[in-house]
Amino acid sequence: MAQSMTGFGRAEGEMLGRKLVVEARSVNHRFLDVRLFLPAEMQALESEVQGLIKSRLNRGRVELTVTLGPATAPAELSWNRSLAQGYLTLMRQMQAELGLSGQPDLALLLQQKDVIMNLEMESFSAAAWEAAREIFSLCLAALSSSRAAEGEALARDLAERLKLLKERVGYVEAHARRGVEAFRERLMRRLKDLAVEADPIRLAQEVVLVAERSDVSEELVRLRTHAAKFGEILADREPVGRRLDFLLQEMHREANTVGAKVQDAELSQVVVEIKAELERMREQVQNLE
Repeated sequence: MAQSMTGFGRAEGEMLGRKLVVEARSVNHRFLDVRLFLPAEMQALESEVQGLIKSRLNRGRVELTVTLGPATAPAELSWNRSLAQGYLTLMRQMQAELGLSGQPDLALLLQQKDVIMNLEMESFSAAAWEAAREIFSLCLAALSSSRAAEGEALARDLAERLKLLKERVGYVEAHARRGVEAFRERLMRRLKDLAVEADPIRLAQEVVLVAERSDVSEELVRLRTHAAKFGEILADREPVGRRLDFLLQEMHREANTVGAKVQDAELSQVVVEIKAELERMREQVQNLE
């Protein structure tokens, strides 16, 4: 069944003794555009999260926000001896070469990047992903369920619109020759008003020319074929959005040709309604994966 690209999913659980809340929102987009909002402690998991999302979804702009609760125990910290010694040596070298006064102190060393290490963070990546993967999976499952429900509603609406479209195409098909007959009658009246005797052969030639120019049988056959294919694809379990959009473009092109050919005012109005319905269907299809 067709899936919408619009949806929401949420899941929460515990990861290494901390509460983890994952929320995902998605809207329509030509491709799969993933935007992650991860806490600093989980930045190392970005590629894993990206991979999980791409394995579940094909299209849509997805925003995934992760909230990580506070740790229940004090963090286990240490310091990088070789890095701290390197900073200290460099500071003393700079002091000597530049003739600066004062001495490097502990406060200055503590400000340098990576001198203080969070030992939990060092092993956080692998252990965290093992604990968090299920929570992320539950969130994406909820998102997919939401998208499926929306997609089902869109598919029902499109099926109803497709039914109306086929009825209008059938009406044009049934009355397509009406314009030719109307042309023949108008021509006969004009000749009669002008008191000109009609040449049956010449009259027949004119009617044939108009019939050929206004023949929409091929376009209507293609419209019906595209409409039938649209219904088949709509029931497909694979992503359908792009394929349906292509068919609607083709149907709109055929409808334009029919509109340019028909010689009857009422049929022209029906073709306008067909094109308007195709536009409404295309707006709906833009939301399908």
